[in-house]
Amino acid sequence: MIGHSRRLGARCLGDGDQASLNPKGNDMIKSETKANWQTIDTETLPAPIAKQYAHYKESYAEMKAERKAFEDAVTDLISPPKGKRIAFGYNFGKLSVALVDDDAKPASKSSIRLAELCRR
Repeated sequence: MIGHSRRLGARCLGDGDQASLNPKGNDMIKSETKANWQTIDTETLPAPIAKQYAHYKESYAEMKAERKAFEDAVTDLISPPKGKRIAFGYNFGKLSVALVDDDAKPASKSSIRLAELCRR
């Protein structure tokens, strides 16, 4: 599916062939230019793609509900003090948490056991 998306993007957006999109063939593309995001009118999607998009949106809503339930359970277990909250991170397939002020953004830290947080 990823390769197909790249080919489709190259054809539809005029960026050249797949090799020009990712000349080294790896999945991470570094660019010094800023992305020019454009909103697609989803009503104009071809029926098969519109169906896939609808399925994606349903799955995403389910995932968000599951993530909230999980994060609420972990937060209840840790029981942060008043004025603090647990921030969650999921980058690179790793579960990360941080005890932060209610208005703080989470920062990257090394791994820690959940039990260690519960003892604090």
